[in-house]
Amino acid sequence: MPEPIRVLLVDADEDGVVLMRGLIAGMAAPANMERAASFGAALAKMTSRRYDAHLVACRLGTKSGVDLLRAYRESGGGGPVILIADEPERAEDLAAMESGAADYLVRDRLDATLLERSIRYAVQASRHAAGLRRVRDELETRVAERTDALETMNEALAAEVAERRTAERALRGADRRKDEFLATLAHELRNPLAPLTSATEILSRTRDTPEQGARRERAEGVIERQVALMVRLIDELLDISRITYGKLELHREWVSLAAVIE
Repeated sequence: MPEPIRVLLVDADEDGVVLMRGLIAGMAAPANMERAASFGAALAKMTSRRYDAHLVACRLGTKSGVDLLRAYRESGGGGPVILIADEPERAEDLAAMESGAADYLVRDRLDATLLERSIRYAVQASRHAAGLRRVRDELETRVAERTDALETMNEALAAEVAERRTAERALRGADRRKDEFLATLAHELRNPLAPLTSATEILSRTRDTPEQGARRERAEGVIERQVALMVRLIDELLDISRITYGKLELHREWVSLAAVIE
């Protein structure tokens, strides 16, 4: 057996309450009805979210059913509200529709079947809308979570890119300083070689006794070999520096293979 529909009847007129109570009792679907007789009491009960449907009379003393409907919607209420009019008024009907009423019924044209159908459709539509809102809220939550995750990943990626660029600049700076150091070192090492070479030539032209001459020649040989080695090493350092800076020029020429092998 289905659960009874929880209905709140908002009506200040006792005769109207008796009529509506009889119609609700004659509905095919079981229903439990409660009543609120004033605007304030009705709004308090409606916002309690205890009811599946709300039947609101269009006349509530100095207030109207449309006023109550609007106050209910403004307070965040989303349950179905069916307005019950004593006489059909198109302006009132349109105002109820624009304010979010589920239906607009005329009291003296009602029977239990029509009322039950209106309530049932309104309740089902409200539940369907609530389900759609839940799905929408879940999707918005997931989208927000994914967006936050993507923003976090983008920030991390941007930080990593910035860190790598900083490291690359540091490496390029260190490489440039190394090349500058090698070039400076090569030039600084080359400077003393000229005096050494000159001194060697001077010694080679000076002759003492045969024994001293032999010693001088051996010393000259050592100096010449070491100077030649330093010259070769320095030239290689300079070649490395020229290659790094793109200043090395290659000149092609014919050479003897025998000379290359030797």
